[in-house]
Amino acid sequence: MRKWRRGLAKMFSLNNTNREARKKILEMVERKFKNISGNTAIQSTLPDDIVEWTEQIRMIKGQNFSFADRSYLPPIYRDINKEIYIVKPRQMEITEFAVNWLLYNLTTYPGVVGLYLTDRQDHASIFSKLRLYSWGIDQSPVLKSLAGEGNVS
Repeated sequence: MRKWRRGLAKMFSLNNTNREARKKILEMVERKFKNISGNTAIQSTLPDDIVEWTEQIRMIKGQNFSFADRSYLPPIYRDINKEIYIVKPRQMEITEFAVNWLLYNLTTYPGVVGLYLTDRQDHASIFSKLRLYSWGIDQSPVLKSLAGEGNVS
């Protein structure tokens, strides 16, 4: 028992290097918690329905997203099944659905981590940086304030 305690004490000794590292980690964690707790007021005002959320929060080319000419999309958006199979021609805005679905869930359920899988790393990078951040988060003031800096990679 004494050997175990000595080993543990040695492992967690608070020399100067450890103190500084510990201080930096605690500062980072504190900043993140302040960011999260500051965002809860915004998150509590967001719509619960994904279609309403999309119309109110998402912006495309400076305009709110609209389902006016997209009547085929709300049933897909509101589908709560774990797996959804969509047979479609090209350009039916399913990638936009993926962006909206992901952002809705990330902003509605704090602590959720989004994961987008694709066949190649460059496809995931394009989706993440262009579609998700530049076209999704960066165009919406609400999403931009919730995301902060550097949370999309």
